[in-house]
Amino acid sequence: AIETRWNPEIKSLGMEMHNFDGGIEFKLLSVNKGNAVKKILAENDVSNAAIAYLGDDLTDEDAFEALGDCGLKVYVNHNIRKTYADIRITPPEELYEFLDRWLESVQK
Repeated sequence: AIETRWNPEIKSLGMEMHNFDGGIEFKLLSVNKGNAVKKILAENDVSNAAIAYLGDDLTDEDAFEALGDCGLKVYVNHNIRKTYADIRITPPEELYEFLDRWLESVQK
């Protein structure tokens, strides 16, 4: 419905439209979360860093892919789908448990 009507206009602006839980997202094709992860990795010494990227939707896939083997990629969602993440946890209980354990491990 709305995608059919707006998609040509959105694409002409260098953007794409995605449905997500709770609405529609308009995203620039040239900018994504993966670009941000690559920039952070390039500008910082992460050789001894404990890195985890947690994401809950398709817009996080670029970041999961960009992180590669530099850290743990965690998909936080009840839905099972193909992902670049290493693991999937379900909110809120498993998320709280993950964060508690992560905090414990990095404080040692």
